[in-house]
Amino acid sequence: MALGTETGRVDNELEKLSIFVAGRRIPLKAAQELVAAEGESIVWSLTSAVGDRKADTALAELNTLLGMPGGNDDSKIITFILALAGFLRQLLQIRILMRLRKLTRPEQFGDAIERMDDTAREEFADSGLSFFANKLHPYRAKILAKQALNYSELELQEAISWMRDLNLAS
Repeated sequence: MALGTETGRVDNELEKLSIFVAGRRIPLKAAQELVAAEGESIVWSLTSAVGDRKADTALAELNTLLGMPGGNDDSKIITFILALAGFLRQLLQIRILMRLRKLTRPEQFGDAIERMDDTAREEFADSGLSFFANKLHPYRAKILAKQALNYSELELQEAISWMRDLNLAS
Protein backbone atom coordinates (compact mmCIF):
# COMPACT_ATOMS: atom_id res chain seq x y z
CA MET A 1 0.00 0.00 0.00
CA ALA A 2 1.78 3.13 -1.24
CA LEU A 3 0.72 6.52 0.01
CA GLY A 4 3.37 8.56 -1.74
CA THR A 5 5.77 10.93 -0.06
CA GLU A 6 3.41 13.58 1.29
CA THR A 7 3.13 13.33 5.07
CA GLY A 8 -0.17 15.22 5.03
CA ARG A 9 -1.72 12.40 3.03
CA VAL A 10 -0.40 9.83 5.54
CA ASP A 11 -2.02 11.84 8.36
CA ASN A 12 -5.31 12.02 6.45
CA GLU A 13 -5.31 8.30 5.75
CA LEU A 14 -4.53 7.47 9.40
CA GLU A 15 -7.37 9.72 10.51
CA LYS A 16 -9.71 8.06 8.01
CA LEU A 17 -8.73 4.63 9.35
CA SER A 18 -9.19 5.66 13.00
CA ILE A 19 -12.67 7.00 12.27
CA PHE A 20 -13.57 3.88 10.29
CA VAL A 21 -12.44 1.40 12.94
CA ALA A 22 -13.80 3.30 15.95
CA GLY A 23 -11.66 1.27 18.34
CA ARG A 24 -12.28 -2.09 16.63
CA ARG A 25 -9.66 -4.26 14.96
CA ILE A 26 -9.63 -3.98 11.20
CA PRO A 27 -8.44 -6.72 8.86
CA LEU A 28 -5.41 -5.84 6.72
CA LYS A 29 -7.37 -6.30 3.49
CA ALA A 30 -10.02 -3.79 4.62
CA ALA A 31 -7.32 -1.28 5.57
CA GLN A 32 -5.62 -1.72 2.19
CA GLU A 33 -8.89 -1.11 0.36
CA LEU A 34 -9.69 1.94 2.46
CA VAL A 35 -6.21 3.46 2.05
CA ALA A 36 -5.42 2.30 -1.47
CA ALA A 37 -2.89 4.33 -3.44
CA GLU A 38 -5.12 6.14 -5.89
CA GLY A 39 -3.72 7.57 -9.10
CA GLU A 40 -5.77 10.73 -8.63
CA SER A 41 -4.29 11.37 -5.20
CA ILE A 42 -0.77 10.67 -6.47
CA VAL A 43 -1.30 13.11 -9.35
CA TRP A 44 -2.63 15.67 -6.85
CA SER A 45 0.51 15.31 -4.72
CA LEU A 46 2.67 15.44 -7.83
CA THR A 47 1.13 18.68 -9.13
CA SER A 48 1.32 20.17 -5.66
CA ALA A 49 5.05 19.39 -5.56
CA VAL A 50 5.47 21.03 -8.97
CA GLY A 51 3.60 24.10 -7.72
CA ASP A 52 5.93 24.27 -4.72
CA ARG A 53 8.96 23.81 -7.02
CA LYS A 54 9.96 20.64 -5.17
CA ALA A 55 11.46 18.65 -8.03
CA ASP A 56 12.66 15.76 -5.84
CA THR A 57 9.18 15.24 -4.39
CA ALA A 58 7.55 15.56 -7.82
CA LEU A 59 9.88 12.94 -9.28
CA ALA A 60 9.24 10.60 -6.34
CA GLU A 61 5.47 10.96 -6.86
CA LEU A 62 5.86 10.37 -10.61
CA ASN A 63 7.84 7.22 -9.81
CA THR A 64 5.04 6.12 -7.46
CA LEU A 65 2.45 6.76 -10.17
CA LEU A 66 4.39 4.76 -12.73
CA GLY A 67 4.87 1.92 -10.24
CA MET A 68 1.15 1.57 -9.53
CA PRO A 69 -0.55 -1.58 -10.82
CA GLY A 70 -3.00 -1.36 -13.68
CA GLY A 71 -2.87 0.48 -16.95
CA ASN A 72 0.30 1.01 -18.88
CA ASP A 73 3.03 3.58 -18.41
CA ASP A 74 1.98 5.51 -21.54
CA SER A 75 -1.55 6.05 -20.23
CA LYS A 76 -0.18 7.06 -16.82
CA ILE A 77 2.19 9.57 -18.40
CA ILE A 78 -0.58 11.04 -20.55
CA THR A 79 -2.79 11.32 -17.45
CA PHE A 80 0.04 13.13 -15.67
CA ILE A 81 0.69 15.49 -18.61
CA LEU A 82 -2.98 16.41 -18.89
CA ALA A 83 -3.32 16.94 -15.13
CA LEU A 84 -0.14 19.01 -15.00
CA ALA A 85 -1.18 21.11 -18.01
CA GLY A 86 -4.53 21.86 -16.34
CA PHE A 87 -2.80 22.71 -13.07
CA LEU A 88 -0.35 25.06 -14.79
CA ARG A 89 -3.25 26.73 -16.64
CA GLN A 90 -4.87 27.35 -13.25
CA LEU A 91 -1.65 28.88 -11.93
CA LEU A 92 -1.36 31.06 -15.02
CA GLN A 93 -4.96 32.24 -14.64
CA ILE A 94 -4.25 33.08 -11.00
CA ARG A 95 -1.11 35.02 -11.97
CA ILE A 96 -3.13 36.97 -14.55
CA LEU A 97 -5.95 37.73 -12.11
CA MET A 98 -3.45 38.78 -9.44
CA ARG A 99 -1.76 41.12 -11.92
CA LEU A 100 -5.10 42.58 -13.07
CA ARG A 101 -6.27 43.10 -9.49
CA LYS A 102 -2.80 44.31 -8.36
CA LEU A 103 -2.57 41.57 -5.73
CA THR A 104 0.89 40.71 -4.49
CA ARG A 105 0.25 38.24 -1.65
CA PRO A 106 -1.59 34.90 -1.59
CA GLU A 107 -3.78 36.10 1.29
CA GLN A 108 -5.03 38.98 -0.85
CA PHE A 109 -5.99 36.52 -3.56
CA GLY A 110 -7.86 34.29 -1.10
CA ASP A 111 -9.76 37.30 0.22
CA ALA A 112 -10.59 38.45 -3.33
CA ILE A 113 -11.94 35.00 -4.22
CA GLU A 114 -14.04 34.94 -1.06
CA ARG A 115 -15.59 38.32 -1.90
CA MET A 116 -16.11 37.57 -5.61
CA ASP A 117 -19.77 37.59 -6.58
CA ASP A 118 -21.44 35.56 -9.33
CA THR A 119 -21.35 38.48 -11.79
CA ALA A 120 -17.59 38.81 -11.41
CA ARG A 121 -17.19 35.05 -11.85
CA GLU A 122 -19.20 35.18 -15.07
CA GLU A 123 -17.10 38.09 -16.35
CA PHE A 124 -13.89 36.16 -15.71
CA ALA A 125 -15.31 33.06 -17.37
CA ASP A 126 -16.36 35.11 -20.41
CA SER A 127 -12.87 36.61 -20.68
CA GLY A 128 -11.20 33.19 -20.77
CA LEU A 129 -10.40 32.86 -17.07
CA SER A 130 -12.74 29.90 -16.74
CA PHE A 131 -11.06 28.65 -13.58
CA PHE A 132 -12.91 31.34 -11.62
CA ALA A 133 -16.34 30.41 -12.95
CA ASN A 134 -16.47 27.74 -10.25
CA LYS A 135 -16.40 28.55 -6.58
CA LEU A 136 -12.94 28.10 -5.12
CA HIS A 137 -12.45 27.72 -1.39
CA PRO A 138 -10.41 30.71 -0.06
CA TYR A 139 -7.90 28.44 1.67
CA ARG A 140 -7.30 26.52 -1.55
CA ALA A 141 -7.10 29.83 -3.39
CA LYS A 142 -4.31 31.00 -1.06
CA ILE A 143 -2.35 27.79 -1.59
CA LEU A 144 -2.70 28.04 -5.36
CA ALA A 145 -1.76 31.73 -5.31
CA LYS A 146 1.36 30.93 -3.32
CA GLN A 147 2.28 28.28 -5.87
CA ALA A 148 1.47 30.60 -8.77
CA LEU A 149 3.87 33.18 -7.37
CA ASN A 150 6.65 30.58 -7.57
CA TYR A 151 6.56 31.03 -11.35
CA SER A 152 6.51 33.97 -13.74
CA GLU A 153 3.71 34.22 -16.29
CA LEU A 154 6.27 33.54 -19.02
CA GLU A 155 7.50 30.35 -17.30
CA LEU A 156 3.94 29.08 -17.02
CA GLN A 157 3.14 29.95 -20.64
CA GLU A 158 6.28 28.21 -21.88
CA ALA A 159 5.62 25.10 -19.78
CA ILE A 160 2.02 24.87 -21.04
CA SER A 161 3.16 25.32 -24.64
CA TRP A 162 5.86 22.69 -24.20
CA MET A 163 3.35 20.21 -22.78
CA ARG A 164 0.83 20.99 -25.53
CA ASP A 165 3.45 20.17 -28.14
CA LEU A 166 4.50 17.06 -26.25
CA ASN A 167 0.92 15.89 -25.99
CA LEU A 168 0.33 16.46 -29.71
CA ALA A 169 3.41 14.40 -30.50
CA SER A 170 2.07 11.43 -28.48
